[in-house]
Amino acid sequence: MEQFAALDSFYNDIISCLRKACDLCIPHKRSITNQFNVPGWNTFVKEKHDDARQAYLFWLENGKPRFGVLFDDMRKSLAKLKLALRYCREHVDEMKADA
Repeated sequence: MEQFAALDSFYNDIISCLRKACDLCIPHKRSITNQFNVPGWNTFVKEKHDDARQAYLFWLENGKPRFGVLFDDMRKSLAKLKLALRYCREHVDEMKADA
C-alpha cells in the first residue's frame, strides 16, 4: 500500500510540473466575461464616459460646488452616461448579433 501511495504522489508531482511548464512556455489567453464587459461601449458609451469624467474632474478641481453651472454640467453628463449604459445593457443581444 505504501508503494502505491508513493507512486501516486510521484505521478501527481509530474503532472503538476508539466502543467506549470505549459503555463510558462505556451502562450494562452483567458477570456473573462463579467458585468464590466459591456457590448456597445465603444459605440454608445465611450464618448459620454469621457465627457462625464471631464466634467467630474472640472467640478472636483473647483471645490465640488453643490449648485451652479459646474454642478449642473457634471450632473447632466453623468445622467447621459447612465442612460447610454442602461441602453447597452438592455440591448445586449442585439449588439452581439450586429457584431
